[in-house]
Amino acid sequence: MTSNGPYRATGGRLALGIVLALLVGALTPLLTVLEMSVLMPVVLPGGVFMVFLFCYAGPLPAWLFTIVHLAAAGALLGEHFLLMLLVSGTVPALLCMRMIALKRPFFEQMKLGVAAFLGGMLLAVTIAYLSFGGNMIERVADTLKAQFALMPDAFFTPFVDMINSAMSTGIPGVKVMTVQSYRAQVSGILDLMSEVYQQSLPGALLSGAALTGVLSVLWGNWLQARHGLATNESYVGPTRWFLPRNVTLGLTLMWVAAFILSQTGYAQGETVYYTVYSLASLAFFIQALGALDRFFFRRGTPDGRRRALLVIALILGLLFRFINTLLFAIGAGSALFGSHGAFRRPLPSGNDDDTQQ
Repeated sequence: MTSNGPYRATGGRLALGIVLALLVGALTPLLTVLEMSVLMPVVLPGGVFMVFLFCYAGPLPAWLFTIVHLAAAGALLGEHFLLMLLVSGTVPALLCMRMIALKRPFFEQMKLGVAAFLGGMLLAVTIAYLSFGGNMIERVADTLKAQFALMPDAFFTPFVDMINSAMSTGIPGVKVMTVQSYRAQVSGILDLMSEVYQQSLPGALLSGAALTGVLSVLWGNWLQARHGLATNESYVGPTRWFLPRNVTLGLTLMWVAAFILSQTGYAQGETVYYTVYSLASLAFFIQALGALDRFFFRRGTPDGRRRALLVIALILGLLFRFINTLLFAIGAGSALFGSHGAFRRPLPSGNDDDTQQ
């Protein structure tokens, strides 16, 4: 069954959506600061969650979340960051919500959604440059330090407990790390991060923006499909995700050119290389997830387990460099030499289709 517009929840789901809008909306600016402080791809949680609430509980919780999210950003981070989050996350999310409601073809949504979040991030960086001047990275690092110091201890407690659990010696009551020691370590790291930020932050921002677009379009349309509101064109499962040949070749050539530039001694060569590598890594990372989904699909793995395995792979790839590198290699091999690879003639499509799952 299909129908026009987003899912409009009532009763318990609407109430839960409102509660999530209030709670998560207040936390998302802090999550963004935490992402930037550890230089992982800066996925914009405000953009992703806005689309999620729109498709899970309807327009009211989505708009409530947006108001709370931006108000919290202004109160905690200041007007400059509020404006940056508005253009980088909220406005592109509105475009994704519109495309989802209109049931535009899935890969058209993906292309425009990724482009919108990338464009929004570039505009946010422009705002940061105009606000902070030529020493933008250093000023941003100082701002991150200040805001990190203001975060409540309760925000870090689950993360510290997870570290202690993972590194426990098995002796009850022994703690490897406390919230205070974690704060001290991160603060010390941030003191040394200016040069690293110069090289790494542009790639982390752009790759995170692109990933935000992918997650927003995928999650939103998947929820629409679960509610019976999607069509075969508006939601396409990961088993049918393939990088276009021109994208694969273009990213590969850019990666090689950036690597050569980084070896020439050019002052900004390392920054250029890391930025290009971050974008190429993300593209091949997504290709790898599609390849893994096709592998599990052909082995008859149940749908729920397949989805769980892909989510686990996504999280591990974002958190651990070794897993990320492994998925990068799998994705690059699939994009270049797989059944739809740049150096292979596409094979007739079979039954690798989970568009209605």
